[in-house]
Amino acid sequence: RRVHGGIAGSFLCAPTTSDFMSVVGSQRTPSLVCKLDNSKTLLNVLQSLHIGKKDKDQTAICIITDGGLKFTVQTDSKDLQANAWVHKNSFRQFNFHDSHLQFGFSLSVLVECLQLFMGNAALMVSYPVGPNDDLSLVLEEDGAVTECKIRTLMVDDAIDFRFRDVPLENSVVVLPEYIREAVADLGEVESSSPVTLLMSQDPPHMSLAVNGVASSCQVEFPLTSDVFKSFDCKKSCSNNYRLGLLQLSLKALAASESLKIRTNENGVLSFQHILKSDSGQSKTWVEFLILPEESSDPFVMQEDD
Repeated sequence: RRVHGGIAGSFLCAPTTSDFMSVVGSQRTPSLVCKLDNSKTLLNVLQSLHIGKKDKDQTAICIITDGGLKFTVQTDSKDLQANAWVHKNSFRQFNFHDSHLQFGFSLSVLVECLQLFMGNAALMVSYPVGPNDDLSLVLEEDGAVTECKIRTLMVDDAIDFRFRDVPLENSVVVLPEYIREAVADLGEVESSSPVTLLMSQDPPHMSLAVNGVASSCQVEFPLTSDVFKSFDCKKSCSNNYRLGLLQLSLKALAASESLKIRTNENGVLSFQHILKSDSGQSKTWVEFLILPEESSDPFVMQEDD
């Protein structure tokens, strides 16, 4: 048995099926017990959420409802927030005997636990477990079972960007690889200037641009190109965003099969990634909300309307 980095874990060899199902059964009955046939479903979601430096731990918030699990992380400056949803239909079994639960946890620790088996490990998640309200993970692959108990935290509610409370101006669905290449090109310009995102009913329809001291870059996406799967532009608009925030928001592109880009009337930008699925399970998705450069407070923006 070992304790490390917020994890208490034990490895069990060649258990029976009933052993796997009852590893956490000796504790008080958890409010949540859910099971996935493949732990990678949850792993892909959580890896997409990491918006900090690789060597810096990050606290994530988990909200449990009868609809499934929601995970949230945000920058310290609260100008970028990432939200991920795993619908209950994605689980082979989802039993929740409460109305609403919320807790914080170390994102890197949970990801580390899910990577203990690199194959297609089955996963059972239980919460709360034990006297400290731990989050319990039980992974099983090829007859080997490991249980990890992760310490949870009491956390404040995440900031509400109120993105859906304000009318949308534009909504487009694009193929991820085109946006990945465009942001890579913008990153080669030595500049502290923000990136300008233009969305218009007229050509070039959508563009990303940045101006530097010695050079500039503008990438255009005409409506006639292959980049768009759908295009709904109600009003031409132009907003500025920090390049670093765009780069963090697009780290999930490698796991995306499509990307929805939306802006509301306050200029808040949404990147919604539909993640690839290796099975017939419900799609999982991750959304990044970014404040425009002109504002650092969505509530102030709301009051100015």
